[in-house]
Amino acid sequence: MNPTLHEADYIKAWAAFVVCATIGGFVAGFVAGVVLAIPLKASGMAQGVAQVWCSIAGFFAGLPVSYACFRFFVSRLLVERITRTVVPPLPNA
Repeated sequence: MNPTLHEADYIKAWAAFVVCATIGGFVAGFVAGVVLAIPLKASGMAQGVAQVWCSIAGFFAGLPVSYACFRFFVSRLLVERITRTVVPPLPNA
C-alpha cells in the first residue's frame, strides 16, 4: 500500500509553516533589531538610518527561522507520510 498525499495534507503543512515562520521570524527580527538598535543609537546615528539597518537585520535574522520551520514541517507532515512503510502481518504458525 502506497500512502498518498491529499490536498488537505499540503494545506495543513503550509498553514503550520506559515504560523511558525511568522511568529518565529517576528521574534528573531525583533531581537536582532533591538540588539542592533542599542549600539547604533548610542553612537548617535539618526533614527531613520538606524531603522533601515535594524529592518535589514531583522529580515536576515528571520530567514534561518523560516527555513528551519519549512524543513521541520515538510519532514514531519509530508515526508514521513510518504515514506511510511506498512509492516506485513506475520503468517499464522
